[in-house]
Amino acid sequence: MIEPASPAYKTKAKQAITVVVAFAILNLACQAAAHLFIPTTPTLQSPIAINSPTRSSPSTPIQPAKTNTPLPSPTPNHTPTQKAESLGCEGILAFRFIDPPEQTRDLFEHHAQGTFLIFHLEAINLTQNSIQIYSDDYTLILPAENDTSLVKPHKAATNYLYLVRGDNFYQDKIKPNAIWHTYLAFDVPPQTKEWKLLLTPGSGNSPPLCQTTLSP
Repeated sequence: MIEPASPAYKTKAKQAITVVVAFAILNLACQAAAHLFIPTTPTLQSPIAINSPTRSSPSTPIQPAKTNTPLPSPTPNHTPTQKAESLGCEGILAFRFIDPPEQTRDLFEHHAQGTFLIFHLEAINLTQNSIQIYSDDYTLILPAENDTSLVKPHKAATNYLYLVRGDNFYQDKIKPNAIWHTYLAFDVPPQTKEWKLLLTPGSGNSPPLCQTTLSP
């Protein structure tokens, strides 16, 4: 006949079961903690090469090709040696000075760097056609030791003479068989005595119709 366990035995048995259960729970808790707190070493993947866009080097700007176009040669600064008759103005235009040339330092508010050499010029159209004369058709040739100097009319002073003294404007169309007068002012070095006035009517817009010179 089996006797019932004593209370002391039952107490020890409960304690033993409690210890086993506690140990089992602690073991499970440790395993869970190991999974939670021990980091797993990540598998390193080889970096994927990113194909960055290819930068094209800046292209060098194309320069226009240089052409070997010859430049127009400058007009030689020399005193014409031909006589007026041989240059073709005879029978076309006749020029002369109406009054002796004059010199002055100032013309109202216009002041010369040297002195103004003033001409009162007459032109006669000997043809049956109108002849255009331009402001660039007058050139004063001043001789020098080693070279000659070419001087164009002083525009402001010449315009002033036209306004004050009258006659025709120095750029004008000379009518057939007309007698035409104008004033010209040139800024020249003081005490200028040697000079030649070169007249090339029509050269301001085309090849000159003719050319001739006047001198003192």
